[in-house]
Amino acid sequence: MGVEAAAIGFLVFGGFWFWALCVLLSIILLTCIENKGGIWATLALVVALISLQLWSDVKVFSWVINNPALALLSFVGYFGIGTLWSVGKWWFHVGNIRAKYDARREEFCEANGINPNEAIPANKQAKWQQAIAYLGPIPPSVRRHKTDIYLWIGYWPWSMFWTAFSDVIIAIVRRCYNCIAALLQKISIGRFSGTEGDFAHKPQVNE
Repeated sequence: MGVEAAAIGFLVFGGFWFWALCVLLSIILLTCIENKGGIWATLALVVALISLQLWSDVKVFSWVINNPALALLSFVGYFGIGTLWSVGKWWFHVGNIRAKYDARREEFCEANGINPNEAIPANKQAKWQQAIAYLGPIPPSVRRHKTDIYLWIGYWPWSMFWTAFSDVIIAIVRRCYNCIAALLQKISIGRFSGTEGDFAHKPQVNE
């Protein structure tokens, strides 16, 4: 009895080792989600659940066996939330790609003497396609992100947590930048007022 109690105490809910296991599992899952490691994520989760079953008072497998109807309902609810989350995550993902696309296009147009309000001319298309090749297909292809979407659905609590501390923060910082960009540019133009004549004749841009 003493040995059994000691084993349970090793990962007792709320104890140090219980939270250490949760933190370690979360780090592994976040890494796997970001690197499309679905097999490793599942393996890590199964090992963690078995560890809890053997050495803690949180016996997930026993609960599932004793409460099959509630377990099935929980299973359906979990993946239902995950499916809804995958839509939101895709929205964030596509938004990030669009932001990178717009920034790269602005840089490309400036470097090649192209009016940013006009389409990329035919004689620059090959160079432009090469410049944005790292973004993948434009618009993004759902088929090419199948693994990502599976992971977002299956591991939505960790995906949601990471998104809150990455995509959302990046979006807020980007919005702040956009709010002050025009003001900063006005300051730049004002500080260099009177130098316009020094740049009256711009050099030709090589094709």
